[in-house]
Amino acid sequence: NPAHWAEDMTDTVVVYKGTTMDAYGKRATSGSGTTYTCRIISDITKITTDQKRGIIEEGRLIIMNDPDVNVGDRITLSNGAEPIVKMVDKVNYKANGLGVVNHHTVVTFGRV
Repeated sequence: NPAHWAEDMTDTVVVYKGTTMDAYGKRATSGSGTTYTCRIISDITKITTDQKRGIIEEGRLIIMNDPDVNVGDRITLSNGAEPIVKMVDKVNYKANGLGVVNHHTVVTFGRV
């Protein structure tokens, strides 16, 4: 049950949907964002993507349920930083009578 995590969600994030990409590979984002309550976990780690390209991870967000967040979206953290979403992982569980539902979403963010 996601309700038992509610007291840990003390941060907020605003998500701006990625729209088009310019000739330089920079993604444009929508002008209006959606605010989610979350938990921000900041750390710096070297990781490798499926394309074997190294990126620097600046942190992760834990957002309850199933927010509309995708790779390439821009986010604004409560400290004003505006990183790009690098990975989105949905964590599901089997609820009695409801089937499989989303418990929380882990959003990995990093520099452009």
